[in-house]
Amino acid sequence: PAYTTQGRKTMALLLWAALVSLAAAQQQYLGLPNFIIERDSFTEEQARRSGTNEICTSIYNVTLLPAYTTQGNDVGMLQPHGRNTSGFGVKYSDNWANTGIPLNSIGADYTNFPFPNNPSKQSYAKSIFSLTALTEPQGTPLGFKLDTLRMHYSVCIRFFNVGSRWIELMAQSPQPDRKLCATDWRPDVGGRPNLADNPFLQSCGQGHLYSCRPSPNSMKNGVVQDTFALRFYCENCDDEQVSFYWRVVASQTPPAANGQQKDSEEWCLWRQGSDYPSSLLQPYPQDYVPPPVFEASLSSAWSAAASVWLLVVLALLALAL
Repeated sequence: PAYTTQGRKTMALLLWAALVSLAAAQQQYLGLPNFIIERDSFTEEQARRSGTNEICTSIYNVTLLPAYTTQGNDVGMLQPHGRNTSGFGVKYSDNWANTGIPLNSIGADYTNFPFPNNPSKQSYAKSIFSLTALTEPQGTPLGFKLDTLRMHYSVCIRFFNVGSRWIELMAQSPQPDRKLCATDWRPDVGGRPNLADNPFLQSCGQGHLYSCRPSPNSMKNGVVQDTFALRFYCENCDDEQVSFYWRVVASQTPPAANGQQKDSEEWCLWRQGSDYPSSLLQPYPQDYVPPPVFEASLSSAWSAAASVWLLVVLALLALAL
């Protein structure tokens, strides 16, 4: 019928508009000045036909910034949604000494990001004991980015403002049986070679990945290279697509800034290694208060149990007499 056909056309147009709007919003959000998308979720066929970096279905160019610190002693890549880092510059001022960075520019309150002023989104997140950082596709929980790994392909990233800093790599998949790996990557243009005296390093983990190590950047013409590149991939994965979160941060100061290599090595000891997106999940909301009925029922149960035990003790004493 004409009505049905017209209705379908209208629904199709509305759906298309919604998809275009979502794609535009996502592109704008991830297109922050420090997080540039060079290649966004190519299919295997698109990657093969790209002519360059055929192993990468996604390629990002990321500049690490103090404003996106995750724990007060690092430069991060994205806003750490779900965490309040406001005042971290002042609180951890010793970490930023001699950097020349204004302390009030470090960190912000990202607890209810994204959409901190949207009551419906906030209420929905609280109703399932979560945060919008995890329930909204625009969320970057604790500075992690949600991505997709395709079989035999990688998510590839170039990082800037790294130099000789120490770096922390983390990744987590909702599928705990998937083996996530990260290795140094040399893009077709630029990047360091895989040399015997400075080989590529690889880290893997079952369901989640953690590695803390020095930057592999080498000295060139008396200057430490600024860029570091790596790629994430899934080893021995049977699924065509595997969803995962990933994050890379670096120490707030490079060893060359203060000449203390030992302090930089100890930086890894001061990192919270369990800082994965799943750590934002709570069994109860942060402001949860047990209902009085539950407390009364619990007290009644204990009172009843105590009364039963008292009767048992009295019965045993009577038999003994």
